[in-house]
Amino acid sequence: MLILNLCLYFNLKDSEFAKECRSLKAPENVNLEFFDVEGVSDFKMPDKKDAAVITDDPFFAEALISKKNGHLDIIYRGNMIDVSRFADELSDIWNPNEGLSGALWRVNHVVRGIKAKYDAWGNAMFLEEAISITPDMMWFKREDGIHTMVNPAFCDTVDKTREDVTGKDHFYIWDVTRDETQGDNDCSESERQVIAAGKMLTFEEQVLSKGNMKQLTVYKGPIYDWFGNVWGTVGLGHDVTNFSNMGIELDILVDSLPFPVAIFDADYKVIKLNDMAHNLIKMTETNEDDFYYPRWKHEKFEPVGKPQEDLQKNSVSQEVVIDVIGEPLTYIVSEAKILDYFENISGYFVIMRDITFQKTYEQTILNAANTDVLTGLFNRRYFYEYLGSHKSDQMTLLYLDLDHFKEINDTYGHARGDEVLKKTAAFIRRYFNDCKAARLGGDEFAVVIRKRRLDEEKIKENCEKLEEAVRGLFKEDGPFVTVSIGRADSEGDSDMDVDAFIHKADGAMYDVKKEHHGLKEFNGE
Repeated sequence: MLILNLCLYFNLKDSEFAKECRSLKAPENVNLEFFDVEGVSDFKMPDKKDAAVITDDPFFAEALISKKNGHLDIIYRGNMIDVSRFADELSDIWNPNEGLSGALWRVNHVVRGIKAKYDAWGNAMFLEEAISITPDMMWFKREDGIHTMVNPAFCDTVDKTREDVTGKDHFYIWDVTRDETQGDNDCSESERQVIAAGKMLTFEEQVLSKGNMKQLTVYKGPIYDWFGNVWGTVGLGHDVTNFSNMGIELDILVDSLPFPVAIFDADYKVIKLNDMAHNLIKMTETNEDDFYYPRWKHEKFEPVGKPQEDLQKNSVSQEVVIDVIGEPLTYIVSEAKILDYFENISGYFVIMRDITFQKTYEQTILNAANTDVLTGLFNRRYFYEYLGSHKSDQMTLLYLDLDHFKEINDTYGHARGDEVLKKTAAFIRRYFNDCKAARLGGDEFAVVIRKRRLDEEKIKENCEKLEEAVRGLFKEDGPFVTVSIGRADSEGDSDMDVDAFIHKADGAMYDVKKEHHGLKEFNGE
């Protein structure tokens, strides 16, 4: 309730009455102040307070009328005949012969009356302000369909002023004739349901506003007069045509999601960003004040692979790499069109899922499945799959086998043999770093050189460097190791027999190995 600050002024010959009035207990939520006033020149209306003047001087009462406003009550205590000329301007006239107790009761009644008037004004003000700041349409309508009060959102929807709407019916407000109205389009049927039910009901309604159809969720409830009779209805219409009107429920949902989420209108103006989206934008060194999603996407996203479109969901998903504080992170970005009730695009919903850990884990599993544990080169399984999927490519296959490797194991042990294999693999990577290299098993290796990766001279030169590097693994007297390299070429044939291709390179390797084993001695030079 509002607090009433009320000043009581006394201009009375009966000082005892004024004295007794000062002992009155103020009603709840009323601050009372008491003053004596000699003449009109002494009276000054208090600032931001209500005032009541009780006088038994008709000339004082008449002179005070010029100062009267909505916050001043003038009460005359005397004979009616003395103030008959301006009696209508007075708030009340009291019988001077009334006893003191009766007069005090009247003073108390005046105070309560002013408080009731103040509360009524406050309630009307509260109602006016409440409906004015409500973003949805709101209206009060008599039982006969006449609108008595509407809010600015209602006026904006119907494109009419409040003065033009007040006192008018549905047909005038929505610019329709009675012949055009069918069924419940004039809202009368839904209002009859509300009155019959005696409680709030919810309806779905379509209206034409400024040339565009709108879908409204309408809440209507009955209003009763002082005596419990139906006076009319109150209604609130929430526009659900566009996704952007979903309100606080949308905020709660988006903020609870454990990944960056952004919602935009049809022009990519931000409707909602959750905290994780705010952080991601900030960590990509983007000024949020200038944030425009299509530009941010173009500047910060590096697409991986092709986008995946889902026509049923009106969405597109794309794997992208985003530089986040200098670290490349992988995200799946899903963009969905938001369609309004009439299938028009009203916005966009974007979800960004960080799959960096998942991708790293998948790569780790893939590497484990395709990699030789000892050397780190690809394994035999991957090598065969690779050749099978690239049969149509022009390529050169090098088949490598270490000579005298068994003697290394027998003389120095398997640990030294493993070291030789790892170093040989390192030499292969050094001289054929842009090619696919694999350990096929034991001391056998293979290298696939795609066409144009290395020219003939470079292939020959790198093979010689590799042979020399392997020979240099042992300088002291005793067992030595060399590498035999065989070669096979393919011009690209989708019908190529992979096993035959490998066998050809393997055969060439054995021809080289026979030459190496035919040597009587080897000094490592």
